[in-house]
Amino acid sequence: MSTCIFSELNDTLMQDMASAWPRLRSLVLKGKNSGYTPSVTILGLVPLAQHCPELQTLTILFNGCFLPPSIPVETKNKALIELEVLRSPIEDPEAIAAFLYEMFPRASVKSTWPYEFWEKFNNLRGASVESTGPDKGHWEEVNKLMYAFRVYEKW
Repeated sequence: MSTCIFSELNDTLMQDMASAWPRLRSLVLKGKNSGYTPSVTILGLVPLAQHCPELQTLTILFNGCFLPPSIPVETKNKALIELEVLRSPIEDPEAIAAFLYEMFPRASVKSTWPYEFWEKFNNLRGASVESTGPDKGHWEEVNKLMYAFRVYEKW
C-alpha cells in the first residue's frame, strides 16, 4: 500500500492504520515535501510492530530525535526485513538502533535520500551539507549496530 498524506500523518493515525490492516505486508508512506518535519515519531512505529505481524517492508519518514526511555509494551515483529527511513531526522544513532532492534530485530535500515543529492543541492545554494541534509552517517551507524546486535544475539 502506498499513499501521500504527510500533513495528516501522526502517531494516532499510525495506530489506526495498524489496527485496521493487520495483514499488511508492505507499507510506503512518502511524499515530495522537502523541508517537512514529520509528526510521526518513533513511537508511531510501535503499532505496526504490534498489530502487523506480516509486515516485511516499511518506508516512512519519522522524527527520530525524541526517544522514549523504552518501548511501551513487549513488541517484536520478526517479519520486517527492510526499513527505509527516507530523510528522517536523527540525533542519537545508538539509542535509535537499540529501540528499533527491540521492535524489528531482523530489519536492515537505510536512508534512501542519498548524501550526493544533498551535496549537490547545498552546493547550488552555497550551503554546507550538514546545514540541511540528513546525516546519512547516523543511519549507516544504526544499520551497522542493528547488524551487530543480531550477530551478538546468535552467540
